[in-house]
Amino acid sequence: MSGIFGNETINDESSKNENSELEKEVIENTGLESKQINDFLLYHESEEQGGIIIKAVSDSMFEEDLSQMEKHKGLLDEQTYEKITKESFIESLKTIGQYIPSDKLARLFPGIELSRIDSYDFSDAKIKVFVLSKEDFNDLYKNLYQKEENDKGSGFTMPSNRFQDRPPVKSEMQVDLSEKRVIVISELPPSASEMFKKFNYNDEEKKKIISTHVENVIVHEFIHVLGISSDLPRYLNEGITECYSQWITSDKFNDPSFIETRGLFVGYPNETQFFSILMDAMVESGIDEVTIHKAFLSSDAQSRKQINDFLSQRYGQEKTEKIMDWDFKSSREALQYIVDLEAKQDSEIGRFLKTYKKY
Repeated sequence: MSGIFGNETINDESSKNENSELEKEVIENTGLESKQINDFLLYHESEEQGGIIIKAVSDSMFEEDLSQMEKHKGLLDEQTYEKITKESFIESLKTIGQYIPSDKLARLFPGIELSRIDSYDFSDAKIKVFVLSKEDFNDLYKNLYQKEENDKGSGFTMPSNRFQDRPPVKSEMQVDLSEKRVIVISELPPSASEMFKKFNYNDEEKKKIISTHVENVIVHEFIHVLGISSDLPRYLNEGITECYSQWITSDKFNDPSFIETRGLFVGYPNETQFFSILMDAMVESGIDEVTIHKAFLSSDAQSRKQINDFLSQRYGQEKTEKIMDWDFKSSREALQYIVDLEAKQDSEIGRFLKTYKKY
C-alpha cells in the first residue's frame, strides 16, 4: 500500500514496519491496519473506506526536552509561571467549567470538584504548561510544523494533530491514546522585541506585559485542550476559542463597544471578530447565554440546533451553511461577509456595522 502525505511518501521501507507500537495501539482501538507516517499520523486505505488519515494522540515524548528548554527563559521565573498557570486554570474552570463534560474534566484533573476549585492540587493534573524563550519556541515550532516563520503564533498544544498539506483522502479520524496534554508557550509574543524598543519599557513594565501575554495564551490553549467546538472548522473554532478566552481574561461576554478590539492582539483577529458579531447578534435577539454556551462549549445538539435555526431565520439556510462550514477563501473575506449580512439587520449591532464600509 502506498499513499502521499504532503511531500512525504509512505514508501516500501515504512510499509514493512508493520509492528510499530503506535500501529498496534491504533489497530486495538479502531480495528484498522494503518501505516505510520510520522510520530502522530498514520494512513489507512481500503476499497470500502477509501483513504483515511488517522491522527493518533498519545502521551508527549517531549516533556524532558521541554523541561531543559524551559530553563532558558528570561525576565520571569518558574514560580511566577506556575502561579500564572494555576490562576489561569482556576479562572477558566470557574467561568466555563460547568459546561465541560464531567468525564473530560475528571480525566484532565483527577479528583477535581468545581465547587472547591481553589483548593485543588494542580500538581495532580494531566496537563502541563511549558513557557519557553521566544527563540526556543520558534525553533521547536519550525521543527514540528515545517514552517520557516512563526509570525503570529505564541502557543500550541502537544501532542499536536496539526499538519499542513493534506493528501487527497476521503476522511480523517482521531484516535486518542493519551493520558496527558502539554501546552507550549513563547514567553514573548511575536512583536515583543519591536514593541519593547519602540516604547522603551523598563523591566517591570516588560514583566507585566509578559505576564498578561502568558495568561492569555494559556487560557486560549487550555480551551483547545478542552476540545471546545472541535467539531467545527478550524478558523471558526479559533474565533470561538479566542472570544471565550478574552471573556475569561477580561470578564466580558457581551459588550458592543468591545467589537472593535476583540481579537486585534491575537493571531486570529478576523476570526475572533467574526464570531464576536455572531455572538452579539444572538444575545441582542434574545437567545439566552446558557444556550450559546451549551452550543459552543458543550457541543449540545439541541442548543446547536437552536443556534442554527436562529441563523437560518436571520440570514437564510444557504448563508448559514456557508458560515458554519467556513466556506471562505480567507478570514478577511469571512469577516466582511458577516459584517455585510448583519449590517442589513434592523438591530443595534446592524446599525453599528453600517458605519463600516469595509473591515
